[in-house]
Amino acid sequence: HTDEITSVAISPDGSLALSGSADKTLILWDLASGKVIHSFTGHTGEVHSAAFSPDGTMIVSGSSDNKLILWEAVSGKLLHRLGGHLGAVTAVAFSPNGETILSGSLDQVLILWDVASGEPVRRYEGHQDQVNAVAFSSDGNTAISASGSEEFFNTTLERVLILWDVTSGGSLRRFEGHTAPVTAVAISPDGKTALSGSSDMSLILWGLAGSAEIQRFEGHTSAVNSVALSADGKIALSGSADTSLILWEVSTGRPINQ
Repeated sequence: HTDEITSVAISPDGSLALSGSADKTLILWDLASGKVIHSFTGHTGEVHSAAFSPDGTMIVSGSSDNKLILWEAVSGKLLHRLGGHLGAVTAVAFSPNGETILSGSLDQVLILWDVASGEPVRRYEGHQDQVNAVAFSSDGNTAISASGSEEFFNTTLERVLILWDVTSGGSLRRFEGHTAPVTAVAISPDGKTALSGSSDMSLILWGLAGSAEIQRFEGHTSAVNSVALSADGKIALSGSADTSLILWEVSTGRPINQ
């Protein structure tokens, strides 16, 4: 890459890594050897987001050119160019069954796409600020999105997460509690909770059934940029602009071995 790396992903089988960059390209890497397998060129703007399909055969990328591109992972072939957003595509996620893709954008809208045809299936409207992150529940029936921007002239100052019914396109619940843009989100494997990270330096664990704040995680000294939950949902990991990663015990909200 010749410019900053904006997104990384590891293939489901753990053998490949994917990086997306401001240089408008993606690179597929062999994790064992560290060698480049492919470079993907097709975007005309910075790559902001990228993800593997659940079976590892496809890759989706989102860019500041307002497009998503669906690629064949092994060959690097461009399968579909997905156009419909009116702003940079900041977040992408495959559904658990791999049949659809959900994207979020600076245009404040989420779009669900059909993987086979590359056509938009549904739009999700309800945010009043840019979408920064999206995640599906493990059954694929619901999805969550996180929003907010640092724009000085922005009067809405939205700092929310919205839980959506994927099939109907309706919003089920709103989660408010962060005091700065919500930058990252993950849904627990059992689908009962969601973990969000924010520029306010905190993480919040939310109960999805009642939208209550269950636990707040405080320890970072700058914006939280990414969050992840372990497969059993007991451990959380966060990465921050303060250059640190913190491993958390979810039940107590305390850092582990700090």
